[in-house]
Amino acid sequence: MAEFTIISDTSTTILNMLQKKIHENNALIGSNLGISLISPSESNVDYQLGLYLYDVRELAEYGRTAPVIEGNFRIHPPKLLELSYMLFVNHRGQNRIDATTEQNIFGCAVQTIYDTPTINIITLEPSSEQSEETVRLSVINHTFEDKVKIWSAFQSPHRLSVCFNVSPVVLSSHRKDEINRVTEAIVTAKQNTNAPQRK
Repeated sequence: MAEFTIISDTSTTILNMLQKKIHENNALIGSNLGISLISPSESNVDYQLGLYLYDVRELAEYGRTAPVIEGNFRIHPPKLLELSYMLFVNHRGQNRIDATTEQNIFGCAVQTIYDTPTINIITLEPSSEQSEETVRLSVINHTFEDKVKIWSAFQSPHRLSVCFNVSPVVLSSHRKDEINRVTEAIVTAKQNTNAPQRK
């Protein structure tokens, strides 16, 4: 089962996938800074692209799994989560690059997201097999106004960015309830004296 580290594991997996693809095309970069797991509100940090987890929600549409009974305990089922990320260009870095290189790096990362619909969190490789470690990547088609609202939450002007969801991320539960099983029953019988007599 996926422990509480599954959220950070997922973020690291996505980051490593994007870094790998960008570094394969290092002629586009011109530096070793690349991409960082970072909040857009952090300034004066040298990186070309930032990856930020901005929302986590439960996937209620997947339905609820019944609890599992083990011995005298009822173990609660895992939660299925959807993680929402924003990939953005950093315009505040001290080590500035030209606009063409900046857009090439961004384009490489966006292409990687579109070309990798599913990925295995454990092996860090694209995967078509459905398992607890396999997640799906899907780009969110926000309008420009939606993105401006997101950036306004950081009190920052709009920056070139794309948002995408990663799901289902399985978060296990350690919650279990003790239950009392029925091991024996006492049955008593009593004659009904008011019943009509047979003739």
